[in-house]
Amino acid sequence: MSLIVKPRGNPPRVRNSHIIPRFYLNKFADSTKHTFVYEKGRQPRKKSTKTQCSEIDYFEYEVGNEVSNNRHEQIFAGIENLAGKAYSKILRGEPLDQDQITGWALFVATVFLRSRKVRNQMAPRIMAELKDSYLAPEQIRNMQHELFKQGQLVTVGELTATIQKTWNQINANPAYLQLVGVDQSACNLGVELGKKHWHTLEAAPERVFVTSDCPVFTWKLIGGGAAFPGYGFGQEDVAIIIPLSPRKVFVASPPTISWSKVLDAHSTDLFNESLVQFADKSVFSIEKSEKTRILVDEEINKIIFGVNAFSSPKERTQSLIDSKN
Repeated sequence: MSLIVKPRGNPPRVRNSHIIPRFYLNKFADSTKHTFVYEKGRQPRKKSTKTQCSEIDYFEYEVGNEVSNNRHEQIFAGIENLAGKAYSKILRGEPLDQDQITGWALFVATVFLRSRKVRNQMAPRIMAELKDSYLAPEQIRNMQHELFKQGQLVTVGELTATIQKTWNQINANPAYLQLVGVDQSACNLGVELGKKHWHTLEAAPERVFVTSDCPVFTWKLIGGGAAFPGYGFGQEDVAIIIPLSPRKVFVASPPTISWSKVLDAHSTDLFNESLVQFADKSVFSIEKSEKTRILVDEEINKIIFGVNAFSSPKERTQSLIDSKN
């Protein structure tokens, strides 16, 4: 699976980055491209999708000699173009050709990876894990030796100062840590999506699906119908889920799991509850609902990456113990 995209001509530089693609948010908006926005402790407000999940230069960074220069904007735009061609087929539950399968898998993977929740909750953990090895004396000596073999004599002090300066730049550029390896990460997650069976499910007649600023979530499916949120894409018994519209949801799950094409009210509510728990700050819906407002107030951001999601079983156990103390 490749993340290579070929922009047409010389695309204009984008400054106002949509963290979650606007074309996706529009699926949960009315004909004027306005959607109801829910945030904890606030009444729902109707807002234009143009103003939601966007930030100036969100995907840009400069660390040492490496400058993003709108590269990720172009990559994501190419993936969104591929996904857009597959979207209507997925909504109808129709088969995709290979290019559409690849495009859709990369779209789901990058929507997850580019979210602010991934940046804010995973980056500090990664930085803490990297710091000791990055600045370790042994690592510095190895680098000094490699430079010496190339004919460069650099003192330990000079090399330490350079490495510390680069580390400080990385620490000050959260976009760098999130995006520098996104090509490989997206491909890896896309491959895992491709191993699962894909389903398009419909909400109960009296219900609608909502979405959020972190709309991709996971369930670990256990016998008897139990589902536990926040497990990695690559585990065989994990389902990867993203709402498609107020009426449809996409599920990539193990081939052994069967689904009802039309969900009952209880099951639809469970999908929405997990979606809200995975959300960071905002939930979006086609309709204004007191039930959704209460759900957001009570459940938003209960799934914390690196604490009770996408962490080792030992860490999960510890987080549960801590929450009870």
